[in-house]
Amino acid sequence: MFKVTFKFEGAEDVITYAQEGENLLEIARKSNVAIDAPCSGNASCGKCRVKLIGGEIESPKTRHITDEEYAEGWRLACVSKVTGDVEVQVPDIASAYRSRMKVADLSSKEEIAIFEKAKSDVESAGISLTNSLDVINVKMNVPTLDDTMPDNERLVRAIKKQTGIKKVRMPYSVLRKISYVFRESNFEVQCVIRSTENDIFIYDVYKKDEKVVIGGLAIDIGTTTVSALLI
Repeated sequence: MFKVTFKFEGAEDVITYAQEGENLLEIARKSNVAIDAPCSGNASCGKCRVKLIGGEIESPKTRHITDEEYAEGWRLACVSKVTGDVEVQVPDIASAYRSRMKVADLSSKEEIAIFEKAKSDVESAGISLTNSLDVINVKMNVPTLDDTMPDNERLVRAIKKQTGIKKVRMPYSVLRKISYVFRESNFEVQCVIRSTENDIFIYDVYKKDEKVVIGGLAIDIGTTTVSALLI
């Protein structure tokens, strides 16, 4: 049995024991040591880097590590096997995730051109780029001593009258805010709704002068990378 020590910055070492030839990444997992390995140990992503501090491991150089990095002690845990007592430095996994996260502004002329071409190709294929979400302006009568209808019923009645749809659904998140939004906006509001042939669902309510933007999120889940685009 060989002693395997995982060292961290600002945290206590994790010490465990392993048989000769055991895989370092698997040892880490059995010891609850978090090593960034999105490809699950297939040596395809190059993210499971650890730094050899002392001792012995059998670890071939891979295309993910330069000659300089290899000389400094950097190894991929997924291709490393224990051959003696060993100490390795484990990078903070939260920092590893942050370093891999890239944020891009897709509002440049080139990016817009790419989007517009993709949109044109989709529409040319006969696919309609539409959705059932909308923002509508709703004006209600202000309550009086002669008109004491509850706020939620007042909004539902106004939407039914405006759209002609008989069924309107309102979640608790909207119900809890309408009292102050109505009074701050003198009972003239903007409603974010989803419409079908049979009903309307109210997602949110805003004052009449607020800027309301309906956003969409497109997510591409790849083998080692997740990409998201806010639309």
